[in-house]
Amino acid sequence: MTKHQQILSLLPVQLNIPIAVNADVRIYELEKNENEILVRIGDGTWHQLEEKDHNYESVADAILNRLYDDLPRSKDYMCPNCQTWHNDSDTGYEVDGVHLPIYRNEVKGSNMDGMYHNWDEIHKCENCKSMFWFRSGGY
Repeated sequence: MTKHQQILSLLPVQLNIPIAVNADVRIYELEKNENEILVRIGDGTWHQLEEKDHNYESVADAILNRLYDDLPRSKDYMCPNCQTWHNDSDTGYEVDGVHLPIYRNEVKGSNMDGMYHNWDEIHKCENCKSMFWFRSGGY
């Protein structure tokens, strides 16, 4: 799944929360229109966010991090809203046309206990449509 698809899957129709990308770019609103993502920047103008833009990666990462921060956290595959247990297969699943889970913040490394591999999984409840995330991984 591309970053563009991830943003579209996490973004409600409109979001009015400021997102600081860097010292020069601050996004004040996001809006989605079918497969387009529109951003309103500091001067009040609206622009279509496109993957070919030179600063797309930093803008997309900032948006994803902000959207991700607003999701409720779960301990596992259980929806924190309705307590429905969700698909934990290796192949994933689809809800409302979005392939899930979305993986973020992958970390690999080693310490005195051995090698480790951790990541965050973003899920969408097949029952109530709530989105949530949890930390996964192991040694």
